[in-house]
Amino acid sequence: MFVNPARMHECTDKLEPDSQPIEKNHARSAILFGPPGTGKTTLVRSLADLIEWEYVEIHASHFVAEGLPEVQKTADKIFKQLSELDHAVVLFDEIDELVRERDMEKDAFGRFLTTSMLPKLAELWDARNILYFVATNHINYFDSAIIRSHRFDALILVSPPSFAAKIGELVKLLSKVYRLTVQFDVGREQIQEELERVITSAPRPESPGLSQAGESPQKSALDHYREQKLDPKLALAKFALLRWDELHELAYRLAHMLAATSSEQQIISADLLRDALNDVADTEWRKNNSYLDYFRDTLSERRDYQMLDIWEVKGALKASVPHVVVANGSKWLAKTADSLKDIKIPGFELLPVPRGGVQIRVTDPG
Repeated sequence: MFVNPARMHECTDKLEPDSQPIEKNHARSAILFGPPGTGKTTLVRSLADLIEWEYVEIHASHFVAEGLPEVQKTADKIFKQLSELDHAVVLFDEIDELVRERDMEKDAFGRFLTTSMLPKLAELWDARNILYFVATNHINYFDSAIIRSHRFDALILVSPPSFAAKIGELVKLLSKVYRLTVQFDVGREQIQEELERVITSAPRPESPGLSQAGESPQKSALDHYREQKLDPKLALAKFALLRWDELHELAYRLAHMLAATSSEQQIISADLLRDALNDVADTEWRKNNSYLDYFRDTLSERRDYQMLDIWEVKGALKASVPHVVVANGSKWLAKTADSLKDIKIPGFELLPVPRGGVQIRVTDPG
């Protein structure tokens, strides 16, 4: 979405106001959301390194550096400085309080902050000088106007590693560190089923009746449920939210449990994995609300702009190929599509290669 377009676009004169680093039909912003510790900040920093643009990181503390009463004045100063940048990747990290849903925000000052941020983000988007991102754990708190197109081009879920990646890493850790040859007798479907049981066991918030405090009994029960630790009987669900850095502890727990058996190849069943996950230390954030948020987040991704994906052509071309252009000393396949599979060029076969490349093979010499 961001790497190939930025690398292809040639901004010949950086002092020319009409020569923006980003084309009109290129993505320039996104909100990265998902559980903590999944690498959202690292992902943006790596993007800047890859396209060789400057990296700028802004935190909520920067907005309140001159005191809470001066936050609006400070925000104006920050966005003025951002407007003077070009060829930069900017990350707003954990600025949730500045963009909270106004209907949920009881404090008038908080609603004012959200409202004041709207035109500033729109101006950044229109300028087409920088790529900018927001990293957050709580996309559900964001104001609907903030996440609209022409402020952010996409909402992208940055989830924990996939089931297959975690299983592969656990097999490697158990082999190299604990000299154990294991086979997992646990499927992705079992993890998903247990995760859905966590979700469906949550009370429904709707209710016609209200308590004396003006809150429905179901909502009160739901809030209480969200603050509880995961039911040990549903511990397989924890595997879905497990971060990469937590796999070492899980491997240690599994190795300890398998030490009692003498079989050369040991089977890790769903029950054994559940027991080991129950022993893995739980952080405060991984309460029931984390599972509710994660389940909802998987449905929240959005890309509502015409994206131009561009792939670098690798190898020699033995024929003239439509949509292939030359820029920055390389050949590029430039065509609007969400996937290389969606591009059909009669007489040619398109084969993806690593790092956003493509090989083009002639299938009809005529």
